[in-house]
Amino acid sequence: MNTIMRNNVNNHTINNNTINNNTINNNRIIENQSSIDTSINGLIDSILISVDAYNLLFNNFSNTNELYYLIQFNHNFNFNDLVNLIKSLLYFDITFLSTSPCQNYFLINFRRNDEIILILHIYNMTIYDYCIKFTEPHFDCNMIYRNYNGYNVMYNYHCSVSIPYDDVLRRLYNKKFSYISDNLQNIDEYLQTYEKSLMPMTHSEILNKFTYAIKLIENGWIMDEYILSKNTWTINYWKNYKNNLNIIKLNNNILYNELNEELNNFDKCYICNCKFNDNDIVFNKDTLFIKYECLFNVLMN
Repeated sequence: MNTIMRNNVNNHTINNNTINNNTINNNRIIENQSSIDTSINGLIDSILISVDAYNLLFNNFSNTNELYYLIQFNHNFNFNDLVNLIKSLLYFDITFLSTSPCQNYFLINFRRNDEIILILHIYNMTIYDYCIKFTEPHFDCNMIYRNYNGYNVMYNYHCSVSIPYDDVLRRLYNKKFSYISDNLQNIDEYLQTYEKSLMPMTHSEILNKFTYAIKLIENGWIMDEYILSKNTWTINYWKNYKNNLNIIKLNNNILYNELNEELNNFDKCYICNCKFNDNDIVFNKDTLFIKYECLFNVLMN
């Protein structure tokens, strides 16, 4: 499984008024998107943290109440033991149903009065496996986790660049994010030549990364080159390239100076040759700018 599949986990909708409310909680930005019942969260979190699970703190775009944990089960404590522990401590008016959609991935839906009030995601694997197999930890905004010892930042298994905890917090607060793996550093050459040796992943895997980035920029974030500079890519609204190029190319001064002087020469899509509109979602790598819908069509074909 290449990416965490959050959508369509269930067909139930929690009936509450939607709010857009960013709060700082324990030095971590948490995006609350709906006024949902979270009364069970503290209990479940205490149980998971007490058994050495890692609380994964990434940006969740769902309108449901969801928690994500990383744990390594063994012969002394397995998933059934966890379920029994939860059952013994659960409030009397709450029921739950557990499933395993695929190997090492478990879901528990908690209900009160037939309404789902929490979806618990549990991944039975090491941090290394999680970082390599899933989409979210390829972005710096998703690298903070919490365990029994407190908050920390995951080691960057994707490249040699380390990311300080304070840097991640500052960028979260300012809604900036970056791709932290060098596995797409040749994507501009690949999109111009389609030489397979330049691309270590499938088109589907690439689109998973792009889709996640688009969800963030649609929620007001700006994607930049802060971590890997010229060895990474970005996706943003065209208006953000025009107005925030100095931020996006902050650690890529040579290319920034070149583009800033001649940005009008790059205001057309490399594939369809149409001029960009402000609200077009545009992919960029070095001097290559492509409208995302064109890029999507190319990769799908």
